[in-house]
Amino acid sequence: MGIKQNILGLVCIVLIASSLQAAEDNPVFRTLKYGFFGHHGWGGKAYALTKRPDLSVPQSMDEVADAFDVQKFTTDVASFKVEYIVFTAWHAEMNPIFPSKAMEKWRGPGHAAKRDVIGEVVKAFKAKGITLYLYIHTSDGHDMQPGDQERLGWNESTNIPPADAWAPGKYVRWNNFTGIPQKAEFSPDPSVFRGI
Repeated sequence: MGIKQNILGLVCIVLIASSLQAAEDNPVFRTLKYGFFGHHGWGGKAYALTKRPDLSVPQSMDEVADAFDVQKFTTDVASFKVEYIVFTAWHAEMNPIFPSKAMEKWRGPGHAAKRDVIGEVVKAFKAKGITLYLYIHTSDGHDMQPGDQERLGWNESTNIPPADAWAPGKYVRWNNFTGIPQKAEFSPDPSVFRGI
């Protein structure tokens, strides 16, 4: 294994250890000892999430997806003898690394990959007997360009008082985009959501 892989593995161990600390109340993660967090995505025009080997920045979601070598990646990760992997389905600017008709409908072409990298990753890790968890950052509107924020309703709530509390009518377009029902009841614990 090369020095780059050793460093990458060490960085991922640290990241996983800290994420397990944050998720210590999850009984599944309590039983797991060693995992890997893989972050491969396109951050649109705003963020250089994934770079080419020469450190230049890809110009499109499809370029990022097409450059990803699933077999090499899964073989490398399996060589680390991990119990599981967490792999990013999307992050900054919500550009999924799989085809998405919903993303095309809401944002237009170019915000989702034509190649289904996630489907390929699922199959490859399943074949190697490694558990896969997908990481997404659903409320990533703060990372989007102003035009997408406006089109998707990310900034709607600032115009409806009170600005610091959820109320019916706030984030209607954003909630429609992310699939959260408009009529909702929230408990005092923000992680608990019950649609009505």
